Amino acid sequence: MPKRSLYQCSHARVKGDHIYCDKGHKFSFPSYGAEEGKIHIRRLIKGSPLTLGCCQTCEDFDEMGPPIKASERGWHPTDEEFIRLCGKNPDEEDLPFRFGRKSG
Repeated sequence: MPKRSLYQCSHARVKGDHIYCDKGHKFSFPSYGAEEGKIHIRRLIKGSPLTLGCCQTCEDFDEMGPPIKASERGWHPTDEEFIRLCGKNPDEEDLPFRFGRKSG
């Protein structure tokens, strides 16, 4: 059975620079730069799987559709969007990850 992902759940929401559950469940995965119980949007930007342990047995998991293919995950923000959401310039060497992006 494939793992459940936040990409599939209708209760996963993005607000500002965080992903949270609108049912109030706290995500157990530690996420750099996120408030407790939430995930920083950087994981979404880079296309991480977002298959959290707490979602695998969640009674409120509401599947919107099949799993998202790895090649279709993430998004390529402009430099301005990246700076606004992540607080860093995408060319800085100390970024915790790398991904392609469109220039803007």
